Parts: sequence; C-alpha cells; structure tokens
Amino acid sequence: MGCGLNNRTFTVNSVITGPGGLTMASDGSPGVLILNATNTYQGPTTINAGLVQVATVDDLGTNTEMKFNGGGLQWRPSTPGFDPSTRTMTFQAGGAVLDTNGNNATLANPVGNNGAGGLTKRGSGVLTLAAVNTYQGQTTLNGGLVQVDDLNKLGTNTTINFTGGGLQWPQNTPSLDPSLRTLNFQSGQAVLDTNGNDAALSKPVGNGGAGGLTRTAWAR
Repeated sequence: MGCGLNNRTFTVNSVITGPGGLTMASDGSPGVLILNATNTYQGPTTINAGLVQVATVDDLGTNTEMKFNGGGLQWRPSTPGFDPSTRTMTFQAGGAVLDTNGNNATLANPVGNNGAGGLTKRGSGVLTLAAVNTYQGQTTLNGGLVQVDDLNKLGTNTTINFTGGGLQWPQNTPSLDPSLRTLNFQSGQAVLDTNGNDAALSKPVGNGGAGGLTRTAWAR
C-alpha cells in the first residue's frame, strides 16, 4: 500500500491487511497519516515523507522492519510508553524524523541499523536515547529535547545541528561534554539543559551559526 498525503492529515480507522507493506510516498507535500487500528499487513513499513502517527508498534503491521528515507514517526498524544525501537529501524539516506508530540519517551534499543541517514527530533517533549546508536548521518534537534548520557548514543556522525531544540543531561552525569562533537547553532535557540548537573563545555560551540544559546532547567 502506497500513500501520498499532499500536506494533509488522513486517518485510517479500519485494519490494513495483506501480504504487502506500507509506504508513505514522497510527493513533495508531506502530511500526517494516523493509524488508529492494530494492523496486520505483513510487509515492512517505509516512510519516505511526512509522518505516520501511531500509539503502539502493533499499529505498524506484523513485520518488524521499518525504513526511514525522509519521513518519520509521530507519537500519539499521551502515549509516552510507545517505543518504536523494539523494531528494526533503518535510517536510509534521507534520514528519520521522530516527533514526540508532547510526550517524554524513551528508545530503549539501538536505532539506525548502520544506515546512512541522520536523526531529526521534532515536537515538544524529551526523547531519551538509552542505547548506543549506529546511524551515520547528522543529528538535528528541531524541537523539545534529546537526553543522552553518552555521545555515542547520538550515532556515529560527529555533527549535531540545533534548529530550535536541544540536549538534556541526565541527572548525575556532570562529565557529559557535548562540545566534543561539532555543535551547529543553525537557527532559533540551541537549548542546553544541564538538569541539575554542574557541567563544562571544553570546546567552542556554535560553529559560526546564526542561532543563539539558551541554558535552562527544562520544565517537564
């Protein structure tokens, strides 16, 4: 099943079934596809544009493979327990978008599957990356916060772009120093939430970017 939404939101309440997979097409005008049922399609889920909003991984069919090539997943409101990393998430060249949509959520398992693409975090809320991740593209923080206790959890690329989102230290991790990677303050405010830690940035940050820096104790 292929789907292009032309910048609209489309809701599917019925069960999608069959031997094939689900592909969100790249039509130049991405939208949001909301899947409200526990679906039983057997092929992989491929998201080339826009967002697919779900509440559980069971809404994404029975195949454990998800491919991202420019599009992404959006959490349903008030579903912090949704963890797509329980499936294999491959970040292809176009990268993956994860929109926590107001939730404080955790990815317990590695994501990226050694793919060439990067990760873009959108939406309010805190996304905790609990595992060492293997995506090879850049990390872009567009909204909310990403929490890590180890820079290796931000993939293998050494560039982190800030376009309105930020990084959060876990509590009791004062030694975390994100300036050991290249921090690009591209637009908006780059947020650094030390979260109760006395921390130090040992290297220059900003990389000549147009954005500013906000240091905060982020309100949950």
